[in-house]
Amino acid sequence: MTEPTCNTPDEIHELEHLPAILHAMAESWIGQGGSSLPFRLRRSARIAEKGSSHVSKLAPVASELFEAAEAIEIAGAPPRLNHLQNLLKLPVAKEFVAGIPEDSLDHWHHLNGEIAAVKTHMKIFRSASWARVRGPEALMTWARRLRGDEDLAEDCALLAFNSARLADAELMLADMSLLTVSRLLSRLMEVLIPLFFICDSSDACELGAFTNCEAGDMFFPPYQDSPADVEDADDAIDLLKGAGWLLPAKYLTPGGKKMIKEIADMLKKIKNRVDKKKIRLEGYGVYVVLKYEECVDGMCGNYWAERTKVVKIDPPAGKKHQLGKGWKASAIEDLGKNKADTDRQMSQFKQLAEASCP
Repeated sequence: MTEPTCNTPDEIHELEHLPAILHAMAESWIGQGGSSLPFRLRRSARIAEKGSSHVSKLAPVASELFEAAEAIEIAGAPPRLNHLQNLLKLPVAKEFVAGIPEDSLDHWHHLNGEIAAVKTHMKIFRSASWARVRGPEALMTWARRLRGDEDLAEDCALLAFNSARLADAELMLADMSLLTVSRLLSRLMEVLIPLFFICDSSDACELGAFTNCEAGDMFFPPYQDSPADVEDADDAIDLLKGAGWLLPAKYLTPGGKKMIKEIADMLKKIKNRVDKKKIRLEGYGVYVVLKYEECVDGMCGNYWAERTKVVKIDPPAGKKHQLGKGWKASAIEDLGKNKADTDRQMSQFKQLAEASCP
């Protein structure tokens, strides 16, 4: 076995305090007497801040929750709460799982499922808060760009109109899962604490390292769209994926082999809606979703966390596809007409995007 690099014994024993703190934070998310989202987030932040004297990893969690409360209060979008997600990451080392008694394995699997649920609900909470700030038109625009479906765009407007209620509901759902996490952690702590001393494994990594970066979904707005559109794209993607259970399943088809048809269908919609003058002047922009893993600090040492990032790629200088700073219309609008040409162009997009991998 590799030499352990997980937390020090003092840090590991801090975890004994975690179930009670998480339980109190979850209760604060429920709200009393119709208390507002900022009020509930601040209350949970104060609990995390106080709890950081026992569990040091709660300090950045508290800062994120305070920031989220302030953002919502001034009609902004909250941060992505990455520190909370990192805190809840459990080790998956073979040595660790092998040491869990058989009569505790069901609780262990249940615990991991509820942790995943907390993360999912908090991601939707964040993206719904973005939709509340940006409004129905923004989400409709991104639905058209990402999926090219006008019916989906109209349905997404309903999501945006109800985004405040959706955000509130997702925080409540996260709360219920976090309550379960705290109970299961408390029940398992006597079993888990000794195992945290052997939690290092082949999936341990160097903090700050990146791996497995590859290009995913692509979309093509006019080149002049502002840099803020990259952040909007992240949030729209999160909402369309996370709130997919509210929409007909046909809208949320995966990429891969279906991508070419989706792009072709999407561009038919885009051509009828984008500002033609913008495209004539500067061409199209190309945005690509990069998927990768980052080595971060979790409950028991370092681990690989999944990440996504939207990057804007420009055509190589002096190439035939360049128009102004963007891609000329034919490079984008001809996608889907010829499979070989489309595959070649998509491969170029992929290579240029992956050059921006962290």
